Amino acid sequence: MTGEDARKSLGELNIGKYLDGSKGLHALLDVEKLDFELDNILPLGTTGYKAAGKFHGALAGEYPLEEDWLVLLPNPLESNLPNTLSHQLAGNAVDDHAHFRTRLPPLIFDKLFDFYAIARFHLIGLSLLEQLDVALSIKDLRSAHTDGQANMSSILLTKCIPTTQSSVNKVETHTDPGTLLMLFNPPPSLHLFRPADPEKPESKPRYIPISPPPGSAAVIVGDALSFLSRGRLHAAQMCMMAAKGMENVGEWHSVAYRLGPDEKAMLVDFEKVKWPAGDWHAARMGVEADETL
Repeated sequence: MTGEDARKSLGELNIGKYLDGSKGLHALLDVEKLDFELDNILPLGTTGYKAAGKFHGALAGEYPLEEDWLVLLPNPLESNLPNTLSHQLAGNAVDDHAHFRTRLPPLIFDKLFDFYAIARFHLIGLSLLEQLDVALSIKDLRSAHTDGQANMSSILLTKCIPTTQSSVNKVETHTDPGTLLMLFNPPPSLHLFRPADPEKPESKPRYIPISPPPGSAAVIVGDALSFLSRGRLHAAQMCMMAAKGMENVGEWHSVAYRLGPDEKAMLVDFEKVKWPAGDWHAARMGVEADETL
């Protein structure tokens, strides 16, 4: 959901025409019912969360994280989540509170927000993929996201500094390496590229702000979904630009949930090169292929 499109019908959105009536998308249009509080996000530069993986990043203050940390996940035997979801998300994680209290900086331990809201985002993403499978007559989307397998899903917590770039000078135009990116409270400076409409000769390509209404989320197509759909869905191009609303803001906290495929799921890029999803993600992020992101 993007900028001026935020309040239009789903049929006006990039993937909305395939998801009209989806319970998952409806849930993302009312995120507040998931008990997700943006005020509870951590004051981090950029960190990661994996459903069956690691927590990593650098704290903006005096507690730099110089190594990977396992994320606190619920014990499946004590959780009130469905058994399949509990086991899917518990994976390799440690569920000992004392371990994290002694290993993590207090600022992080004390402010870890509601895990169950994050778990719901994961399920919503899978629900959207099931809808896309049916709408596009493709079987590879949901099957590349196997319950219980280590995957490339992550929660991204960001502290955005206002850009001083002009509206002409764009900062790091990029796509997301994952499957679906669910954006909550994105900064006004984050823009999405909209190509010219081939049916309207007068239209021109332009960048528009990504601004879902309060309590809602933007859903962005990533590289993995573009590959899995064999190019039928295009990865969104995003960039940071100067924007109204950021002039007097020292920093802007936002959060995103990246739904990613299994680490071993095979992706075929547009050069016909086959990649395990973990290697593709590592190559995109410029790290060693065996490093967990």
